[in-house]
Amino acid sequence: MGCLFFKSGYDKMPFDKIPQDLWNIQLENLYGGYKCLGEFRINKKAFLIVNVASCWGLTSTNYSQLVELYKNHKDEGLEILAFPSTQFMNQEKKTNEEIIEFLKENEVTFPVFTKTIVNGPDTHPLYVYLKVKSPLNNGSKGLKNIPWNFGKFLMDVNGNNVQFFPPTTKPREIENEIVKLLKV
Repeated sequence: MGCLFFKSGYDKMPFDKIPQDLWNIQLENLYGGYKCLGEFRINKKAFLIVNVASCWGLTSTNYSQLVELYKNHKDEGLEILAFPSTQFMNQEKKTNEEIIEFLKENEVTFPVFTKTIVNGPDTHPLYVYLKVKSPLNNGSKGLKNIPWNFGKFLMDVNGNNVQFFPPTTKPREIENEIVKLLKV
């Protein structure tokens, strides 16, 4: 049985990169189109935002449980947004076309976007916001790095209540937290 070693440390990203308007952040889907994050708010109560990868030991469990959560709660107001990341040992080395095929094979129907930078000076604005508003923000010490793929952020439709769940937390394990937001 192997050990998991997660990327630790603090992100060098300056705090002046915090988005002023969360809902106007542009997201690029795998097909090349763009949408503002706010377009996903319609009839939603909770967002689960996950950096994903198709080539890791936790991939199968995470994707299957994310698919299950989405099927069970999307009509109640859950939106799952997935962002492939290759920052962790190149575990998302597939092209957009290959990722699309992988998603079809795994019955993924929630939105998945293009490869996204989640740590470092070029961090995507959505991940800047998430890290600032979550326990990954250590104030004057800075923002902790997202440790690996399948880091999960949970927030309400107003961008509040951002919680971070590490890669080793299975999606099914946070279902109760999701349900609390859906009941508001």
